[in-house]
Amino acid sequence: MAAHGMEGVVQHLRKIALLQEFAHLPDEQLLRAYLVDGEQVALEAIVRRHAPMVLNVCRRVLRDPHDAEDAFQAAFLVLVRKARSIGKGKLLANWLYGVAQRSAMHVRKSTAYWKAKEARAQEMIKKQPAGESAIEDLLPFLDQELARLPDKYRTPIVLCDLEGKARRDAAKQLNLPERTLSTRLARGRVMLGKRLARHGTTLGGTAVLTILGQSASAAAMPPMLVASTVKAATAIACGSAASVAASAKVLAIAQGVIKTMLLSKLKVAAMVIIVTTVLAVGGTGLGRLVLADDRQPQETTEAEKGDQQVGDARDDLSKARIDGIVVDEAGKPVAGAVVTVFGLKSAVDGKPVRSTLDGTFRVLLDAASARHVSLLASVNDGARQGLFEYHDTVLARVAQARIVLKPSRKLPVRVVDSFKKPVAGASVGLIGENLLILATAETDATGVATLIFPSDTHVSQVFGLKSHVGFDYFENYRAARGERNLEPPTEIWLVLDGARSVLVQAKDSSDEPVAGIDFVPWLIITKGKLSEVNLGGATGLKFVGATTNQGGIANFDWIPSKLERSTEILSRAGVYSVPNSPTLDVANPEKLLVAKVYKNVEISGKVLLPDGQPAGGILLQVEGRGNTNHVFHGLARTRADGAYSLRVYPNQSYLVGVTEDQWAAPSKTGIVIEEGKPRTDLDFKLSKGTLLRGKVTIGKDNKAIADQTITLVEQGKGLAPGLSGMGNSREQLVRWAQSDADGRYAIRLGPGSYELTGPSASQQELVIQTEPTIEKDFHLDRLARGRFKGVVLTKGEGNLVAAALVKDVPNGPGHKGFEMVADASGRFETTRWQDKAFLYARNPEGNQAGIVEIGADDDFGKILISPAGKIVGRIVDQAGKPIAHVRAIAQLHVSWKDEAGRDLTLETRSDDAGRFTLSGIIPAMACTVSAADANTWRTVKDVKVTPTDTLDVGDFVFIPEEKPKRASNKSAPASPKNRLRAFSCRPSRRHRQRVRPTRKEVV
Repeated sequence: MAAHGMEGVVQHLRKIALLQEFAHLPDEQLLRAYLVDGEQVALEAIVRRHAPMVLNVCRRVLRDPHDAEDAFQAAFLVLVRKARSIGKGKLLANWLYGVAQRSAMHVRKSTAYWKAKEARAQEMIKKQPAGESAIEDLLPFLDQELARLPDKYRTPIVLCDLEGKARRDAAKQLNLPERTLSTRLARGRVMLGKRLARHGTTLGGTAVLTILGQSASAAAMPPMLVASTVKAATAIACGSAASVAASAKVLAIAQGVIKTMLLSKLKVAAMVIIVTTVLAVGGTGLGRLVLADDRQPQETTEAEKGDQQVGDARDDLSKARIDGIVVDEAGKPVAGAVVTVFGLKSAVDGKPVRSTLDGTFRVLLDAASARHVSLLASVNDGARQGLFEYHDTVLARVAQARIVLKPSRKLPVRVVDSFKKPVAGASVGLIGENLLILATAETDATGVATLIFPSDTHVSQVFGLKSHVGFDYFENYRAARGERNLEPPTEIWLVLDGARSVLVQAKDSSDEPVAGIDFVPWLIITKGKLSEVNLGGATGLKFVGATTNQGGIANFDWIPSKLERSTEILSRAGVYSVPNSPTLDVANPEKLLVAKVYKNVEISGKVLLPDGQPAGGILLQVEGRGNTNHVFHGLARTRADGAYSLRVYPNQSYLVGVTEDQWAAPSKTGIVIEEGKPRTDLDFKLSKGTLLRGKVTIGKDNKAIADQTITLVEQGKGLAPGLSGMGNSREQLVRWAQSDADGRYAIRLGPGSYELTGPSASQQELVIQTEPTIEKDFHLDRLARGRFKGVVLTKGEGNLVAAALVKDVPNGPGHKGFEMVADASGRFETTRWQDKAFLYARNPEGNQAGIVEIGADDDFGKILISPAGKIVGRIVDQAGKPIAHVRAIAQLHVSWKDEAGRDLTLETRSDDAGRFTLSGIIPAMACTVSAADANTWRTVKDVKVTPTDTLDVGDFVFIPEEKPKRASNKSAPASPKNRLRAFSCRPSRRHRQRVRPTRKEVV
């Protein structure tokens, strides 16, 4: 008995939890849960959600409250019987409205009282001015006329006016732009007003519906009625006898409505037969046919015509989408997860989506592909999160994603000013190891913000800022930012200790100021910091960006007063582009910066299939070259009619090509775009082109190798003298392919000249003409990079060393070694350059270290550590005062026989007393100690240490060099695409292989 009672309690608690969860799901998902999963609680959620609207319809048609309640119950019994006939769950409210109106009318027609009442109402309308009493008598006719409106006009009225939904929410439910929904809502109200005028009212449809909305919101919903209706509907759904579940009167009403619905379908079928017959015999009278229920076709407004082309992105082949699933750590689907898009692209409506009951979700992107997109899934207010990232190699229109939710982490950040007082309303952001801004928050009245982020995120930096107060950031690494970040502290303090204002003025090509241009500082580094903060991707974060006013002025009023180095001010993608970014000179911060902006230009055209039919969904790649580091790279995809368009930067020469697996076409080259001169003639006729294909093998046994990149750079025309410069002399368009599990790759190309680069980095010229196929195989003696495993042990005892620091020093030219931390068992695994190398390790305390040499083909290494020495010292200025936060660097010299040596670098930084400690120094190894800041590198001395020895190098006078002037844009630093990682994801190895001359690019 007790067990049975406990089971009931559990079931009740489960029901409450499900009702709370289902309250946030759209109708379509609730209906699916009921029909597919057999979830009866979903049926109850539907009843509770739509009960007010259904009851109000019945009350308007039926004056007797008991009759209205019978019709109300009957409407939901019809839902149980006919739920599978509802075509689209998103139209459930509209469907229920129709059923409710039919139920009420069925009762009304069967009651002799209403026949007399209806006649009296007509007489009163003729004598009485329009007012509340007139409205009362019009109520039955309102629903009668509303039911006759076409669905596309009635549905917005039902959702917005009868159910009280906001237009934004109704538009989302119907997958319509808000503008389209508003247009239909307004037109539907006008049509309803005209129809009501036939019954004697002078009030418009909007006025009537406003009164209805007020009365509906004020009307009480009888709790017992809802409960009894839920019980009856659930009982019938579960197979109970109808006579037990509901009264005979309610069942009769439901049966009558179902019969009416069947007759209506038969009428429609008969109409289809008539129309078909008329068409078969010539159809001269077809235009005079009128539907029996007065639902005549309505003309679409111009606003709707425009929105229909872009309104439903599922039918817009020019837009990419992401189909994904959210699962927990056990691989089970997670319903109701909020999935947010961030990175370089956004969703069509800019809003998050929720995963359905089976964990799936769909994101419609306002872009041609998912490249540079990141997805963050979250449940329970961020208690569990998961991250998924696309790199720039994702080109398919439909991309797949699998997001695994794990318990998230919380990091409190306390922001204070120079007087240690809390700063409320400051923006705080967290940057991961891929330089993506993964979490943001705003400080409360106590100056505290809590950042919530995925648990497997490696925190690199945390920053905070506020207007007129300043900017500060925390660095979660011991030395310059590299591959290894530390475990973040339990709390972070940021001190905003002063701000300066920097003004940027945007001027167009006519030297007139331009309003509405968005700017953002790129790299910010303050005194005493090791690395800069990349703010280029801080899209939407409060205070970071600034927009020009009517005078063309953008004001950055938070720039830190202790700015260490000059920085560029970037413009965000928009109507205008900036070929040469203005640079904030740290030596002259008061100077007004001027950004010359040029209005972007639209290029467009059509793509046709070989038979002349429009080709929808075709991807085009567009790349510009010019006398700028901000060269254009973009993608466009054709709509269903084969048309495409894209806004590009002016004053560049473009190469436009088709990038498809099944189709090719000759690229358009020499397309010089000038400001104010759009190009509408860039048309393409598709063909099969030439299929460049081959196989990638490795080793003596010619084993197929997957995931190898083949890069193809199409060579366009040389740039005109006025456009060449900044390392750009010719148009280029970069394509690539990757070998599959069988080692095979394929790229479809149009005729042209190409430069082909295989996995071995060897290049060859390739001229494509009319060949159906060209075979190009690649063979590697071995992979350039491979997986490597290792373990760290104490020498002699052989004890595993948990959390040991491991560094790799390869001898390959330009190859960077890895740096990582071993796990709790002293083991580590990574990918390394397959060169001869030295492996270094030290324990967390830094008092034991070791080094071992490994061969190019080794895939396992064992590092034995033993007692090590350390170097201490103090960094001071010329007056003998300590200097904090200066980098202290130990370079241990390693070398291979008959080969040039390399340096194993260990770093730390001086503390507030200027002191530093470099631990884990291998005894007897030649070592150079140096000190450095952002602009200066000074050698302290060459030393050697002995085991367990502490070598004190004493005080070192560090004299910083004069800050160098910022280079002009003509010698600008490496590309934001390569350094501005907060703008996108970390570049894949494929990207790094295919990048040719380094250029800045703002997407």
